[in-house]
Amino acid sequence: MALKGSFCAYEANITYCGMCGESEHMDTHRRLIDALGLSEILPIAEKCPEHKMRIIDCNVRSKTQTSKFVEWRKNLTETVQAHAQKEIAKRTGGLKDECLIVAHVRRGDLDPRYAPQSVAKKCLPNSYFLPLIEQAQSRYPKDCRVIVYTEKSTGFNRSQVVEPLEGNKDFYDRNYTVVVGGDEVAAWIDFVRADEFIGSKSSFSEFPAIFAQGNVQLPAHRGNICPMPDW
Repeated sequence: MALKGSFCAYEANITYCGMCGESEHMDTHRRLIDALGLSEILPIAEKCPEHKMRIIDCNVRSKTQTSKFVEWRKNLTETVQAHAQKEIAKRTGGLKDECLIVAHVRRGDLDPRYAPQSVAKKCLPNSYFLPLIEQAQSRYPKDCRVIVYTEKSTGFNRSQVVEPLEGNKDFYDRNYTVVVGGDEVAAWIDFVRADEFIGSKSSFSEFPAIFAQGNVQLPAHRGNICPMPDW
């Protein structure tokens, strides 16, 4: 949402004033944006204004090859990306010594037993991630640490925790560090600072991937709104 709003404002040559909303997730969104040091650039209002605001009709997906989009993405890369990477380096003590491969394995509400097909198709099996992780391991030192961030299966309405269709045994068996339902900010910081980041069909993967310091591997899907040239 932040990226879509930013591009639409850029295209219309008006100031982007940020996001607002009453969602229960807004506090988490603020923490995540703040973790990247982008609170002033991509602000989130404490409360939506009572007065009507200008709404921009902007179909981002249909414009990803236009010169305006390419220009916006270049500006994003040269300014916002550098700012976020600098902030992450500051938060993690500057240059890190450890080699790090990080994967985001989205589960949650994607379980095909409960979710509509339009949602369930975003669920990628462990067999998608394992070869990508192993290929990444072949490019780095043998002691390169692997962290898998994932979550519990909750059913489509997230009202209850259900037995996962596919568990994390594949990752545990390979001695990967598996974080289930961990802190979102810690996950984003690792996504950005990793030598190799392997993401899911999820904006939770895609947004921090824009600011990643290392290599990025993301699956192509209709929801991609800001693919970078080197992904």
